[in-house]
Amino acid sequence: MYIKSTLIAARIRLSMRVFLLVTLGWLYVPLQASATLSWTPNLQHAYDSLLALKLARGRELIDLERQTNPNNHLVEYLEDYADFITLLITENRSEYKVLERREAARLKILESEPTNTPWQRFARSEVLLHWALLRIKFDKSAMSAFFSIRTSYKLLQANVKAYPEFIPNGKTLGMMQVIIGTTPSGYKWLLGLLGFSATVPQGMGNLLLASSVSSPQSLEANLFRANCFTYVLKQPAVGTAILDSLYQSKPQHLVLGFFLSAALMKDGQSDSAFSILKALPKSYPYMPMFLISYQMGNILMYQGRFGEAIRYYHHFLTYYQGESNIADSWYKMYLAATLLGQKERANNYRSKCLSVDELVTEADKNAHSQLKKQQVLEPSLMTARLYNDGGYHQQALNYLKPIGLDAYTTPEYKAEYQYRLGRIYTGLRQEDSAAYYYGQSLDLSGQSSFPFTAKAALELGYYYSKKQDWVRAKQYLERAINVPSHAYSEGIERNAKAALAEVEKHL
Repeated sequence: MYIKSTLIAARIRLSMRVFLLVTLGWLYVPLQASATLSWTPNLQHAYDSLLALKLARGRELIDLERQTNPNNHLVEYLEDYADFITLLITENRSEYKVLERREAARLKILESEPTNTPWQRFARSEVLLHWALLRIKFDKSAMSAFFSIRTSYKLLQANVKAYPEFIPNGKTLGMMQVIIGTTPSGYKWLLGLLGFSATVPQGMGNLLLASSVSSPQSLEANLFRANCFTYVLKQPAVGTAILDSLYQSKPQHLVLGFFLSAALMKDGQSDSAFSILKALPKSYPYMPMFLISYQMGNILMYQGRFGEAIRYYHHFLTYYQGESNIADSWYKMYLAATLLGQKERANNYRSKCLSVDELVTEADKNAHSQLKKQQVLEPSLMTARLYNDGGYHQQALNYLKPIGLDAYTTPEYKAEYQYRLGRIYTGLRQEDSAAYYYGQSLDLSGQSSFPFTAKAALELGYYYSKKQDWVRAKQYLERAINVPSHAYSEGIERNAKAALAEVEKHL
């Protein structure tokens, strides 16, 4: 293995007292006698177990490291990582209040370490970021969280400057740069206040470097990178390809399989996603992940198997103790019962949905928004939407197009009919036809802002970008960004901003 001459000299000065970091072919890094941060094989195995949601096994390995190397304070970082993952999956608010108290003690221990190893700033940055994200999730405490994010970001920047060859830097830095690059316009003042400046291409470049096999955290970097392709850059086929290549060698990796199934769903491959979800491990040593039932319910809705979908949503609601996707599950049960003609059951599910106080995800907010409008559900448009969302595009077209525009009486339903046809043709990869119907939908919308208006404008922005008609692309992307707030506005604005940044390079 290549070792720089300066590192060899350091080893001699330290009388050969070094530790070998065996991290997937990572560099030999000399640690002074006073340094107690070492990424050992044992910690690598613990990290891998945690990322696979084998939480109990991961914690056992962390405890083993603490016993065998009591001065290796890098265990503080991995214990924090274990707590972070636990809270993200369970969304247990009571447990959050208990575990939150550990942040300060862990940071104090890590801060006491010298900075002659790249792991010191990196570990501190990770711990700060973990709790910033958790505070946003549980406390809605954006201001204090953003200051922690700023400190985390600055630590990473300093670490890159001091240790440019330390590959894990790019994993978290790249993710943060993508987030900064796609932050909604309403938060621009805060970005300026905190001194953030980054672009999506910068972030994607760092994630690519961090996904190298020589990095001890390459799998996590690949997960971030694949999700950016799928959800930010709107290239789900690329995200799916990245995840699938990894999944082939790790078919029992719970997190990897779950993210692959989500990417496949985004890419309209619901049958393949369902097969993967069904095969994922659901018992010890893996942590229970009830979102699997929720996702399987979604796919069954796409397939028109409404009775089965209700059973999966019910399983999710029975066992999941968190707050995400609760309102959306009740809403989809309402849709299923309505489409089955079960009016009394549907009304019960409707009441359950509206009684949910915590609206965490955009899907939850959309569920409340749709039901509060007290608008009569249009079965044909919803059925076509479900078919199409699941990737059953031809079935959706065969169902919807013969109905015709004149069958709908309100301006919103007429505009939605055209929008649904646009979405179907997008799925069929007939982009010119899709653009025509998106344009028709926007024309029928006029100055009104329906739930699908921003998305139609975004799709036209993508279309004209591919055509290299940069002026029109900018026009529609800006329209997508400026549509008044609705349930999915932040996600659409984020994607529109990412695309607009690329378009403006050509103007």
